[in-house]
Amino acid sequence: MRLQTKSLLITGVAVGCLFAALLVVSWIIVGNSFARLERANVCDRTLAVRDALEQRFKSLETSNADWAAWDASYEFVEDGNAAFRDENLSDDAVATLQINVMLYLHRSGRVVTSKCVDIETAEPQPTPLSLVKRDWADDPLIRFDGVRDFHSGVLRLPEGVMLVSAMPIIKSNRGGPIRGALLFGRWLDAKEVERLCELTNVATRFCPVDDPARPAWTREIDASAEPLTWLADSETAEACFTVNDVYGKPILLGITRLPRDITAQGRQSLVYLAFSLLVTGLAFMLLLRFLLRSLVLSRLLRLAHEVASIDDKGLDNARIHVAGNDELAGLAGTVAEMVRGLAQSHRNLRSATEAANQASRSKSAFLANMSHEIRTPMTAILGFTDVLLERVTESELIEAGQTVKRNGEYLLQVINDILDLSKIEAGKIEVERIPWSPQQVVSQAVSLIHQRSEEKGLRLGVEFDGPVPATICTDPVRLQQILVNLLGNAVKFTEAGGIRLLVRCVGAESSKPMMQFEVHDTGIGMNEQQLGMIFQPFTQADSSVTRRFGGTGLGLTISRRFAELLGGDLSARSKPGEGSTFLLTIAAGDVGDWVQVERAAPERSRLDEADAAPPLDPDCRVLLVEDGVDNQRLIRLLLERAGAAVTIADNGQAAVDLVTGAEAPGEPFDVILMDMQMPVLDGYEAAQRLRDAGYTRPIVALTAHAMRDDREKCLRAGCDDYLVKPIHRDRLLSVVAHYAAVSAEPAAEPSLR
Repeated sequence: MRLQTKSLLITGVAVGCLFAALLVVSWIIVGNSFARLERANVCDRTLAVRDALEQRFKSLETSNADWAAWDASYEFVEDGNAAFRDENLSDDAVATLQINVMLYLHRSGRVVTSKCVDIETAEPQPTPLSLVKRDWADDPLIRFDGVRDFHSGVLRLPEGVMLVSAMPIIKSNRGGPIRGALLFGRWLDAKEVERLCELTNVATRFCPVDDPARPAWTREIDASAEPLTWLADSETAEACFTVNDVYGKPILLGITRLPRDITAQGRQSLVYLAFSLLVTGLAFMLLLRFLLRSLVLSRLLRLAHEVASIDDKGLDNARIHVAGNDELAGLAGTVAEMVRGLAQSHRNLRSATEAANQASRSKSAFLANMSHEIRTPMTAILGFTDVLLERVTESELIEAGQTVKRNGEYLLQVINDILDLSKIEAGKIEVERIPWSPQQVVSQAVSLIHQRSEEKGLRLGVEFDGPVPATICTDPVRLQQILVNLLGNAVKFTEAGGIRLLVRCVGAESSKPMMQFEVHDTGIGMNEQQLGMIFQPFTQADSSVTRRFGGTGLGLTISRRFAELLGGDLSARSKPGEGSTFLLTIAAGDVGDWVQVERAAPERSRLDEADAAPPLDPDCRVLLVEDGVDNQRLIRLLLERAGAAVTIADNGQAAVDLVTGAEAPGEPFDVILMDMQMPVLDGYEAAQRLRDAGYTRPIVALTAHAMRDDREKCLRAGCDDYLVKPIHRDRLLSVVAHYAAVSAEPAAEPSLR
């Protein structure tokens, strides 16, 4: 993203955040004010509804007062004059009064007459029985303290809710005594509520105070307080008030519902404000863009362009300059000084890199050469040691031979560890991912350590904690190498007690199950400081350990690196004098069926194909191309003992000549064992020449170079297989037998051009 774009973006975000904050604050302040205004408006409108309802009562009271203080009514209550009823109490007359019910009551509580009509149609209706059969004698509704006393309010009847007004029937001169009561009633039904809503322009409904279905917020209202308001949601507001019955007790709850017009207007105002802020912000950003571009960005872009051109010009030819006498000019000068320093550092780095590369090449060449130079004589040493051990019978000589072999194998192991570590550090080591039985790998590793543990009188046990996969995808060779190293260390550092290998699978339900191998021993143990050193190359717990037990300190370092390559880790915990526990974790990959393993018996390792080789065919002809006299004698002895006929060539050119000469009379060699480092013509060139000439029979590389690149180099030269010195007898005979059988097949008949 360009600096100009980034600056504008940051400015835009800052301005946007500022404006958003202004809007939020405005809404909080103005919104609260709007809410207060909204409540006040709802309260006023609700009071208007209550006032309209009171006007209904006053209308009833006014009409009732005219009829109650009428001499004709006074006489009618006493004598029940039918003429009065016929002339004045018609249906139309009652409807004209805008009442539904008219009830004349004698002071004794007797109903003198009653009238009930429909206000709109003036049609007669039956008078509610609850009024006719009501016990009026003790009803406070018709008990008055004086001629000017009256009662009005709501009367709740079984037939519905009615607005009523009760007046004392007296003479027109306001004299008495009171002869009875005149009751006017008007139903508070849906039509009446609708008329009330139209009059006040407020949606209103009524419900009994004791109605369990009334809204919960209305339960806080006080009959003597102002209407209770409630902002139901963002669009509507509600309020409620109480209505008393004729006895002065709250009986009805009036609930009004109004749109929040003030809040809507407030929102619209905020929208206008937001639009105004947006326009202002855009104008501000355009102005800022102009100022940034003209005063800062153009000069920064020039500086960036000159810095970017360093790749084309090079550090030595770079020129950084920005006109002016401000901070940007100072920055340009600082950058120019840094470029000059980088140019000098780059020259120094090139020299150091070349020196490091040369040292690395020298190290690799040294390791490869040392491997070759040590492995070549080790072939003769270990090979002839085996020959001697097969023939000597004196115990002292057998012990001496075994000592020579044991120390030779230890020296070979040291070389292998150094080569492994070197390949790991160079990133040239790879691991396989093939299905293999974890039970088989464990059994083979235990079999290699079993004899050493028996010699020290130590128990060596294996336990499987729960079911484990029948197969896992891993590198069985590297896994066995790690387990052998851990078990070997446990035996080495344990004087009494035993070693236990615990195997389990964790995360079986997940998509990435892991195999865990725990090696517990009862050995000397380690403290925290020693634990922190054991995975460092060429390091053991302390110098006394090296003197007492020996070792290079490479085994655990290599094991941890292999564990990481296998998708896991290697860790340890220990206490001095209480033994140690090493926890190896590797990725299981794609697992097979699950099996329950009761125990794991040691078995002979098959990972290196070390099974006893079959005897060779007496007609098998082998050409051994080897310049070392000792190795010639050893390999020839091993092959001839197995039944093969061996011909020796001490360089590659002699081998090419022998192969060409043997093809002519029809007596070809079945297998060629080709040393790769020889005088006159080396094995690589000799194999290449034979392949170029059309030779198709097996050629097996025989070399002391043990790096992975050496194997690939041999195969590219035309070799079919690869054997590393020192030569293992059974491995040698197995490979020769295999390729001799391949050579005997008709499809493998060679032809030399």
